[in-house]
Amino acid sequence: MSGAADFLAVRGDRVKIKTLVSLIFIAWAFGFACRLAWIWIFADERGFYWLGQLMINTNDGYFWAEGARDLLERPDKIDELSPVTRGLPIITAALAKCLPFISFETLILYMPAALGSLLVAPIILIGHALGRVAVGFVAALIAVVAWSYYNRTMIGYYDDDMLVLVLPAFVLYALIAGVCSKKTIYPPLSAIFAFVSVWYYQNSQLLIFGASFMLFIYAAATHIRAVTGREDANEAAYLYKLLFFLLLGVIAQSFGLIGAAALFVVITAFVIFQKAFDRPSILAPLAAVAMIASLYLTGAIVGFWHQFSGYIVREATSVAEDPNATILHFFNVAQTVREAGGIPFGEFAARISGATVAFFLALIGTIAAAIRYKVLLFALPFVGLGFMAYGIPGLIGGGGLRFTIYAVPALAFGLSYLIFWVASRAANNLAYYAVAAVLSAAALLPHLAHIYEYRTPTVFYSYEVEALDQFKQKIAAREDYAISWWDYGYPIRYYSYAKTLADGGKHGGADNFAPSFILSTNDQKAAAKMARLAVEYTEKQIAENNYSSSILGRALVDYGESDPDRFVRNLGEHNLSLPAKTREIYLALPMRMGEVFGTVMRFSSLELSSGRQYEPPFFIGAYAISNQDNRLTLANGIVIDVNEGVARIGAQSAPIKSFYMIGYEQNGKFVKREQKLRRDGRHSVIVNANTGNVWIADDRALGSVFVQLFALENYDPALFEPVVITPMMKIYRILI
Repeated sequence: MSGAADFLAVRGDRVKIKTLVSLIFIAWAFGFACRLAWIWIFADERGFYWLGQLMINTNDGYFWAEGARDLLERPDKIDELSPVTRGLPIITAALAKCLPFISFETLILYMPAALGSLLVAPIILIGHALGRVAVGFVAALIAVVAWSYYNRTMIGYYDDDMLVLVLPAFVLYALIAGVCSKKTIYPPLSAIFAFVSVWYYQNSQLLIFGASFMLFIYAAATHIRAVTGREDANEAAYLYKLLFFLLLGVIAQSFGLIGAAALFVVITAFVIFQKAFDRPSILAPLAAVAMIASLYLTGAIVGFWHQFSGYIVREATSVAEDPNATILHFFNVAQTVREAGGIPFGEFAARISGATVAFFLALIGTIAAAIRYKVLLFALPFVGLGFMAYGIPGLIGGGGLRFTIYAVPALAFGLSYLIFWVASRAANNLAYYAVAAVLSAAALLPHLAHIYEYRTPTVFYSYEVEALDQFKQKIAAREDYAISWWDYGYPIRYYSYAKTLADGGKHGGADNFAPSFILSTNDQKAAAKMARLAVEYTEKQIAENNYSSSILGRALVDYGESDPDRFVRNLGEHNLSLPAKTREIYLALPMRMGEVFGTVMRFSSLELSSGRQYEPPFFIGAYAISNQDNRLTLANGIVIDVNEGVARIGAQSAPIKSFYMIGYEQNGKFVKREQKLRRDGRHSVIVNANTGNVWIADDRALGSVFVQLFALENYDPALFEPVVITPMMKIYRILI
């Protein structure tokens, strides 16, 4: 052992399997118990309950819940939008069948905490493989409650994130344990873990390929040393076997059940004839072929670029070239999604390690641990992917906060290693344990403080769900469409069973243009026509399985129009023959859309032919936190002085033209009162007396379909029919 390795060593420990299992359970229980804080915080918030249970708190969760529900309720009539073949819905449906005494709502509420906390198992097992169980145990405690990991595996965060890190971490464990022990079980185990990991989340291929590349370098270096007589050839052979089986698991997943059967056959043959697999000269090219084949057969390179380009390459517009050579420009959604946006370094560091100081200490510990145990370099892809959240200043833009979770296990292990390195310098056992305990508590404290302060609400309030349930029970059919903004696509589809044009997985610029135009335009006839065009052309895409062009691009071809801007601009007046009506279409307008309506309008505020962006209509939505002497103070700091007729926005004062007070009386009657304030005003203020919401809009935003139909209930009865009207959610049928 070199002098550097000696200096970086920490006290070793070995435990029996029973103790190891107990430590894993304790760490899992710690992670699960910490997540109960969210239940405790919102236990009395009745607006967060539906069917007697707290609702989930992530929009994407309703996508997965729809798939699981459909597997349970209607496996013979699956909607094409339902993710019934994906890992999380299948696991959820299986658990629901095995646990019939737990309601579906309770199951999806607690699954993220139960499964997400399993991250402790591979981390502790890695510590065990290195003979440093205490390091693994403390690392597991830190990782399972780390800021970013908690956010994406908390109770109610029903998303595939709950296992997206756990399963690759088991792959990492199999590699590290295999290299450390050379036991026969780990090559096939790595294949099984890789197979399951990619089955559950295809993009975990990135981590597995990264780890396989590191393993290939490690194996090649060992092979070279074996050729020169400085290393045992059997070790090189074992490493190639480990690499071969790891890649075999990825390849097998690409062939579904046939691949699984083939993997089983190969593993069985390996167990029976394992001595035939001991020649490095044969295994080295076999592993290389497996690596090339895996990249080719899985389409990994193209898939990786497709996934990350949307986060790292953020052009203002996206371009769609349609069959008639018309080039359409759409606003890029990555400009507006917070989790895809760059984050400050302080937040990046805190999301991984709790604080900037802790992050740098963890980084030092990670480097030290990797020097002492070179097998920990297999975790480098986890670190690299996690660091892509911040990017490389001046070279590569950060991918956004969602990537930070991948760096959590490695840096938690590094911080724990540093803690025990310091403790190992103590004079006696009592001081060793005291130092380790104090430093571990200090490392956990910022994460626990974040858990207490993190008050994320449910996606919808029960009042909104009641409206959607009424819509489902009495009005909508399964093939009907409920048009809304993409943020609300999944929950609307889940609770109403109706289809949507855009949602959390379908919200590119081309997808968002039609909903944005429908909600933003001042021409209600144009909005109704666009809705019919968008829905019927979407159904054509689905029926023909042809997504080569955008729905607008295809409409331009069919109507013989070469100028997309002229087509859209004259849509209300143009006497075009609309596609045949095949289903009902509704506008689903939640009040909460006022919080993002300024962003909604940006997606149709551009020139389609060139991508040139117009100045979008002005709209701000916020809650009023006080009202004294006709002076409303909003949560965002804006002050509205009704007496003077001005809205003070920062250092500027904007004159107010009209002041609207809207709301519902106890008898259910809608009341709308308008007060004219200033002739020179260019903005209007709308105050919802029932909810305390305040909207500030210029004339264009005030005339939009969303504001007119939701806030003022001004609609053309020849075009729209109200079907569900509540203070929180309003649904209109489109009559053409």
